[in-house]
Amino acid sequence: MYAAKIAAEDFSIDLQLSETQPPLLNGTAGFSRKGPEMSAASYYYSVPHLKVAGMISRKGSTDSVIGKPGRP
Repeated sequence: MYAAKIAAEDFSIDLQLSETQPPLLNGTAGFSRKGPEMSAASYYYSVPHLKVAGMISRKGSTDSVIGKPGRP
């Protein structure tokens, strides 16, 4: 699970995000070359389609929010 919290002057956000599928490895098994040299590469993955739930506050009012991954 992931969390996103922002406390600004005019609003605040407190969200919890959870995975709906395993992480996707980018490149070849997570290895992505950035140039002709093997040293010019990185390992990375993506976590798309997160479910979101939490609270958003603005101007003294707090609302619950919930989101589900959309369909194209």
